[in-house]
Amino acid sequence: MAHAPVIYGGTQPHEFSMARLHAVRDGSRNGLSVLYAGRLIAEKGIHTAIRAIGLINAPDRGRITLDIVGRGTPSYQHELEALVESCGLADRVRFLGSVPHAAMPDVLAGYDVLVFPSEWDEPFGRSMVEAMCSGLVVVGTATGGAAEVLEDGETGLTFPPGDEAVLAAQLERLLDEPGLHDRLVGAGRRRVEERFTLTRMVDELEGALHSLAVGH
Repeated sequence: MAHAPVIYGGTQPHEFSMARLHAVRDGSRNGLSVLYAGRLIAEKGIHTAIRAIGLINAPDRGRITLDIVGRGTPSYQHELEALVESCGLADRVRFLGSVPHAAMPDVLAGYDVLVFPSEWDEPFGRSMVEAMCSGLVVVGTATGGAAEVLEDGETGLTFPPGDEAVLAAQLERLLDEPGLHDRLVGAGRRRVEERFTLTRMVDELEGALHSLAVGH
């Protein structure tokens, strides 16, 4: 329907921001801790994230690590594990398995960046919204519904699907430009508070149902 309203899924920002506030973090840590959270299937592009980490070797500027949360196709997970070994990244890339969604606020609170390397036109990406609430910078592909949340240089950083070189460069920018990191954290959180809260979703849904009931 050409005139059907679009109502985005919402989240509870305070659940994630409070976890960040209470997280025990090492303030002296030098580098970036990057997280991927989601299903382990080829369309999600996790292989691109691993290859990007392999392209970054800047110990003088800080260490970039990647933790992978989730499970999926066993054959693809084995391919990812083999890729980590072949790239010599066993000390920088970890597979943490599945995490209950209720635990995600605490998980997210321990990271600096969420990587969203999807290679297909996904629907609305809730994981990005939750990461922004938690004070992470999202670096991802603006595919499908992700484009509604992620704007390059405004609410996060983007890279073309499958392009590990550009992803590596974007991560290095965050390592080299602390001011950029801080600005994107603030802008991402504001975007969620303005457009993607559970309260806003409920209000828009009630408004749409009311319009249908009165025939408008």
